[in-house]
Amino acid sequence: MQLLSRYLVDNTTTLVADVAGFITEYRPVYNREIQVYKGIDNAIQFKLLNADQKGVDVATGYTVKFVAYDETDRLVIEKDCTIQDDGSTISRGKFKVNITENDLKNLKQQYLSFVVYLVETDGDKVLTYSNSNLTNSGTILVNAKTFPGPLKTSSVTSLT
Repeated sequence: MQLLSRYLVDNTTTLVADVAGFITEYRPVYNREIQVYKGIDNAIQFKLLNADQKGVDVATGYTVKFVAYDETDRLVIEKDCTIQDDGSTISRGKFKVNITENDLKNLKQQYLSFVVYLVETDGDKVLTYSNSNLTNSGTILVNAKTFPGPLKTSSVTSLT
């Protein structure tokens, strides 16, 4: 008999914010693609770092927003993130977004671009970065094959 291992891990992505007003020095080698699955709720965790690789306090003074666009640059998901930062050094900068089964219901299998940004109490927006070229968008694959759902139905109106 074979033993097949499965893993239950947090889907955490690291982002960088330029909240201090100077050029960020963080240069990751690559930005991984996030996968979300149709037919199930998906929780994606983020950790926001500053240029010194320290967590940014997102619990006070910020609202964190998540937006995703399809291949035609049409907004398909817009969510407020849930802050998980409780003030400790371990959780500083952590937040998550829940992409529900309903959010993905009318989307086909495709790549989405996503942006995470902070809104300060005075309404100013602070952009976060996700890769070595300091671009702001990341990539999400909407996977429709894990939970394929029902087939299309058809009706017969007359028999021949």
